[in-house]
Amino acid sequence: MTILYSDGIANISIRDSVTRIDLFTVKSTQDGNEKKETLEASGTLILPVSGFLRLHEQMSKAISDMQEKGLIKKKDTDQV
Repeated sequence: MTILYSDGIANISIRDSVTRIDLFTVKSTQDGNEKKETLEASGTLILPVSGFLRLHEQMSKAISDMQEKGLIKKKDTDQV
């Protein structure tokens, strides 16, 4: 089994019945006194649309659980 760390999702694309989720990591570099952060591709997760829909369902449940535990707060969508 391969374990892959990612700081986020760079892009999601769906073609035919395949979903591609491009992942990125944040790389920090020091240039003198200036710290720079760049995004670097770290991998691609490829799954069928049915798997993508299950992933969405599981992630939505995980977010709801974190909200119930007070780990995160629900964002008010009426505010800009």
